[in-house]
Amino acid sequence: MKRPNLPYLEFKTIKGREYVYFRKGSFRHRLPDNPDTEEFSREYWAVRSGKRSTPSKTTWNALIESYYASPFFKSKAKGTQANYRRHCEAIREKNGSKDVRQFRRRHALDVRDALQENWSKANERIAVLSILCRHAVDLEWIERNPVVDIEKLKGGEYEAW
Repeated sequence: MKRPNLPYLEFKTIKGREYVYFRKGSFRHRLPDNPDTEEFSREYWAVRSGKRSTPSKTTWNALIESYYASPFFKSKAKGTQANYRRHCEAIREKNGSKDVRQFRRRHALDVRDALQENWSKANERIAVLSILCRHAVDLEWIERNPVVDIEKLKGGEYEAW
């Protein structure tokens, strides 16, 4: 295999096999093994132009799946699980591939304010976000829970049956 003279390439030999990586600063992405192929060229230029990045392991999808598998979630009553799932799936639908580590308090406030017409739903969504962020803290994905101490919305009262 002929080594191409392209910037940001790193060649590593592990257990007798050579691997090619695109490396710029702390960013590192594995490229196809044979630099003579069109696939290698396409992948190299996609990474270099910023169109391709390594998928994050700390996405909302991964967090929600991990939470569903946790004993904390499994110990909840079926109705509570269904309610949490409803909110988790709404969060996943909007933010599934986004990185949890980029989530800030202002984002939680935006979620609450977007649902302010239905104050009960807004408060439940914030509660579920807090539970998910607490789980992310337990997994050591984030240092602290950004949803802590967000004030609940006040609304009308429920009528007695």
